[in-house]
Amino acid sequence: MVITLKDDGFTLVEMLAVLAVLGVVFTGIYSFYFSGVAGWQRGVNQMDCQQSARIALEKMARELRYACGVEIVSPEEIHFSRKGDNRVYLFHLAGEELVFESKVGGVTYSHNKVALDISSLEFSREENQVINITISASRDNQQKKIVTGVRPRNEP
Repeated sequence: MVITLKDDGFTLVEMLAVLAVLGVVFTGIYSFYFSGVAGWQRGVNQMDCQQSARIALEKMARELRYACGVEIVSPEEIHFSRKGDNRVYLFHLAGEELVFESKVGGVTYSHNKVALDISSLEFSREENQVINITISASRDNQQKKIVTGVRPRNEP
């Protein structure tokens, strides 16, 4: 009786070659996946940046539309009042936060953060009483700039 051995297994060299090829394939898949995740994150940051600036601009425009006694103290700060109200309201930039405050007799009555990641804020007034607001928001090298104009309805 003759016994023959079947050669059904893999050699060590063949296994190492397969593992090397699989390593290259998985490295390619891994880099492709993470470049997609990084692109998605940039898009989310850009959207958050734009949304922050838009919300801040809408809040300022809404408040200034019904303001009276508007005074631009500096390019980054504006004071105003409302009819029948003894408080002075102001928007200003504190670091990278847009802040909305109200004061009574020089004492701060309320202090609210309107938006974060605001890199610049500028107020200017035209001859026809329109107040121009320019706001820029930035996050992770993504920057968005939005401009609008508001004419206070209670100004002479």
